[in-house]
Amino acid sequence: MVRLNKAMPLEHARTLLAGLSERVADCYEHADRVVSLAERIAQRLGLPERDIAQVRLAAELHDLGKVDIPPDVLASPQTLDRDAWETMKSHTVLGERILADSGDPALIAIAPYVRHHHECVSGNGYPDGLVGEQIPLVSRIIAVADAYDAMAERRPYRDAKSHQRIIEVMTGEVGIRWDPEVFAAFLAVVKSDRALASEPRRSAAN
Repeated sequence: MVRLNKAMPLEHARTLLAGLSERVADCYEHADRVVSLAERIAQRLGLPERDIAQVRLAAELHDLGKVDIPPDVLASPQTLDRDAWETMKSHTVLGERILADSGDPALIAIAPYVRHHHECVSGNGYPDGLVGEQIPLVSRIIAVADAYDAMAERRPYRDAKSHQRIIEVMTGEVGIRWDPEVFAAFLAVVKSDRALASEPRRSAAN
């Protein structure tokens, strides 16, 4: 498993993400967009700046665990089969382990948020099947921002969804995947941002 250089763990983590972007198209840019959207959701929720700073950092590093995912899974040109999907899902746990072992208090603090950013409020998410407020608020925020941006990306095995279609899909999942209060804040953010509704569709790997 990848380990961070403890002399400069955050800088090393960012270097790893930059390297990952060479294997996963748009990975670095995806992280930047998730940071921006998650930060605005957190601000809309009225979180204090200390918590918003954690949202920014966890959103930036939410996919760090993918550095330990095999290249053939990361770059698969088709929908992942069951075994490959289980491997891909492990990036949440791998990311947590990398951060928790960093020796950096700031990275250790956000490790659980990275682990839980694919949980669903209904309990059907991963890796631990947490329910509702068992899921850290930071993770619930990142989950919404990450899903929005992922659906707006074209993948080798599917087209990008339009802004309107993404909102329709995500609205149908409120209370199942998304925390209702977090989703309401997300809607308020995107309704005030015309660029999200009009920007060109993007392309990325898994």
